Amino acid sequence: MTDHTMTVPQGAYELRRHPERDREELRAWDAADELLLHRLAGVDPGVDAAWQSIAPGDATVVLHDAFGALTVPLADRSPTVVVDSYCSAVAIRENLGRHGVDAAAVRVCTPLDELDEPISLLVVRPPRNLALLEHLLRSVRPLLDAGSVVVGAEMVKHLHTSTLAVFERVLGPTTTSRAHRRARVIECRPDPTIDPGPWDWPTTFRLEPGAHDVTSWPGVFAASRLDHGTALLLDHLPETDGPETIVDLGCGNGVLGTFAALENPEASVIFVDDSALAMASAEATCRANLGEDRDTTFVLGNGLFDGPGALDDGSVGLVLTNPPFHEHRAMGDAIAWQMFVDSHRALRSGGEILVVGNRHLAHHAKLRRIFGNCTIVASTSRYVVVRASRS
Repeated sequence: MTDHTMTVPQGAYELRRHPERDREELRAWDAADELLLHRLAGVDPGVDAAWQSIAPGDATVVLHDAFGALTVPLADRSPTVVVDSYCSAVAIRENLGRHGVDAAAVRVCTPLDELDEPISLLVVRPPRNLALLEHLLRSVRPLLDAGSVVVGAEMVKHLHTSTLAVFERVLGPTTTSRAHRRARVIECRPDPTIDPGPWDWPTTFRLEPGAHDVTSWPGVFAASRLDHGTALLLDHLPETDGPETIVDLGCGNGVLGTFAALENPEASVIFVDDSALAMASAEATCRANLGEDRDTTFVLGNGLFDGPGALDDGSVGLVLTNPPFHEHRAMGDAIAWQMFVDSHRALRSGGEILVVGNRHLAHHAKLRRIFGNCTIVASTSRYVVVRASRS
């Protein structure tokens, strides 16, 4: 059985991911979190003396802490935590609660929220998406000065020269520690004189025919072009009759839901995603192509029943989805399973789900197990579109 207790100089912490799953084997932290916390505690011989000058009351910001492995041990600093994922935000609050930390002591916000207090200590777990990393660093850059301490950590397999180049281009000179348990500490010395250059995000690309504009914020899937799987599903969107409810589940930049709305003028469309930046992208795409008056809803949440916009059972006529097969840094099909189970619950009798994915993901087997039926709608050498209906 997996041990979910992280022991570091700051203490021993039981940490869980969100959503919690039975027999969860994935932990809420890794060796990079542990190494960074050792460094911040000053117990590592390689610690930079400058870190010791940061008092607990000095303004601390944590970027991209997936489940609270950094936030909980640093809670005595009352940090501000910036995360894009709804599940990350919930996990952080739940893990703080497990250790008796008042939720008001830690501000959890999204990359769309503005920070205004000068930062003394910036702690970073770099996202794999470099555009998202740059967006996060640019958002805090005006709040740093030459005396600010910027430190991060990453597993060696995910830490590339391109990652460090973003730190150097946006903030200043950047170095890494020696590897320990396959992790490295990142140290950056902010240089206020650096000009990082223009920033072209959010970005927009145009789909032809029809001149439809698609907007994406950094970190959103297929931000600069239409991916082949989504294009295949768009070619096979069904028409619905009357005021049907359509859900774009895991909507990303909202292409599927927007085109479904164009094909079905009387339908109301619900866009759902775990990412705050994806929701902003989907809303911009939707408004650009459908106008302000179309009946649309945007829900930041985990699936269809975990979040502030939970749906009613049997209330949906059509679900469209291109499920992810990554959960933060782990690959797996847990998210797809949850999406399909949620869809079965949300669909009315006779309602349908259309799914596109890589062939090797075998979504048809999951749908057949949940719905009792599944048919292939279209396929290529790499992608397949499948349909299942609620009895």
